[in-house]
Amino acid sequence: MPFVPLVDEEPSPSVSPSFSFIVYGDIQENHQNSHQALIEHMLLEDAAFVVNTGDISRDDGRHYTREFYPVIQKLAQRMPFFPALGNHDVDWGSPVSRFRFSNFFHKTLVDLSTHPGNAHLGDPTSQKLWYSFVYQNVLFMVLDSNLLIDEGHYQSTHALAPYRDYLKQQLIWVRDTLRDSSQDPRIRTRFVFFHHSPFVSDQLDPVPFIGAGGHPGHSHMVVNQRVPSGGSGKTLYLLDLFRKHRVTAVFTGHEHYYERWQETIFENNLPIHRLNWVVSGLGGTRPRGRPEYQEEKIEELFEVGEVYRDYVERIRDVNVGWTARLRHDYPTQKDASGRFHNYILVTVTGSEVSFQTRDKRGEIRDQGYFSGPAGSFQTAARQPR
Repeated sequence: MPFVPLVDEEPSPSVSPSFSFIVYGDIQENHQNSHQALIEHMLLEDAAFVVNTGDISRDDGRHYTREFYPVIQKLAQRMPFFPALGNHDVDWGSPVSRFRFSNFFHKTLVDLSTHPGNAHLGDPTSQKLWYSFVYQNVLFMVLDSNLLIDEGHYQSTHALAPYRDYLKQQLIWVRDTLRDSSQDPRIRTRFVFFHHSPFVSDQLDPVPFIGAGGHPGHSHMVVNQRVPSGGSGKTLYLLDLFRKHRVTAVFTGHEHYYERWQETIFENNLPIHRLNWVVSGLGGTRPRGRPEYQEEKIEELFEVGEVYRDYVERIRDVNVGWTARLRHDYPTQKDASGRFHNYILVTVTGSEVSFQTRDKRGEIRDQGYFSGPAGSFQTAARQPR
């Protein structure tokens, strides 16, 4: 396929230290030509590459050439396209469930296999489709979150012989990649991408839930995955590794709306880091979820929610002197719906990371900072609609 390869890791001296990239997910059936409309606006952006958070296919990876590629072709010829694996991209029950996905993105995955830590992509029999790359001074990590769910058809497929130890191997890879990046003075910012969202609002019940992630019923999701310690320190949960190594933002999809959460980490009551959780799950599929948001239910969750309390208090396992506070930033009572097709343009300028979220008309629906200049904690400022 004619996806262009990864741009050079080390930019030439003439390249500006500022760059932008695009994030979106859940294309599927190009509902009412929504994906096509988003692509037309993406083509106007000055972006270095695109990261997609999964569910590119409508059903089991059968529709890449029929519905995905004709729409993406112009964009993919202009900039690299880095996909994460969604649940609709997997042929469930098959011992080669990921081969359609890996075959379609073969050129991209081969290029990525030449980068440190991605040797597993070079094995033609492997279905290990997690990877990382470095662009300028930023680490990008793309995970296979299907492996992080251990119930239903997820569990039965991953119990097949070809997937033996895949979950453990990916978790160890995450641990080691983040650890190595923390020891590399060149890496100043970290982003993580995968499909299933750990922080989402329930579609059916007015009380949102935190901790399960994904659609209602996915009770054994990413927050419940412990990463082997490797003989050093405590055994942490996967999400706590993102906190420990100060990931700037985690981008996911799966839920068919736009939503944003922000966690602030404190040391001795002073803010030291901001971790952003972003759901961008309307890149072309049909909207899903409540039409309007109930902010008072979010407040209720923060006041009495046991899962929320457990997650926040778990920060002490990362660092005994740390505390954390999670805040829900979008939708709000003012912008009460996240049910709009969208993509996010993220701009990195030194230690500052800003973003704009656009709908299929090209209008800015949300914008602000994922992190401000060193030492600052700017508040995201939403664009009036």
